[in-house]
Amino acid sequence: ALPLQLPKLLACLDAIQGTWDFSLFRAAGCTAPSPVRTITHASVDISDIPVHLTAEGGVPRADAALQLYTFHLHSPAFLYRQIVNIMGFMLRVGMGMDTVTSFQQSLLPALPGPTIQPPQSRRHMPAAAPAQGLYLTQVTYPPAMLEDAEHASLW
Repeated sequence: ALPLQLPKLLACLDAIQGTWDFSLFRAAGCTAPSPVRTITHASVDISDIPVHLTAEGGVPRADAALQLYTFHLHSPAFLYRQIVNIMGFMLRVGMGMDTVTSFQQSLLPALPGPTIQPPQSRRHMPAAAPAQGLYLTQVTYPPAMLEDAEHASLW
């Protein structure tokens, strides 16, 4: 595996914050009426994980460290497969297989009115990241929604 280039990843995370037309990052089965979404926060945490390598027969060979990248993307709503598509593109940029500029150009301006057909289709975008290792860690609801839920019957 190629090492990830942190400055390129940070540039992508900086670029993705804000309101964009994510037409190029949604899957074909997406039923959302609008591809416009707002990323309110995008960051990465990096931590080292010690790894003890052993040769055949269980003899200690070496100690090493793997880097764990934890990406945080916050939004009031996401499109179907938006995150795996974003991460697939960002990983290609981080490995030097694509450019920050091409990532930035895939973020379409969120214009009012009907959605404009994007200049390219999802077919021409980098492959989605595999879902292994991607986790939804938290869902936060606005306080008013929680208050309404307390007074509503679920059954």
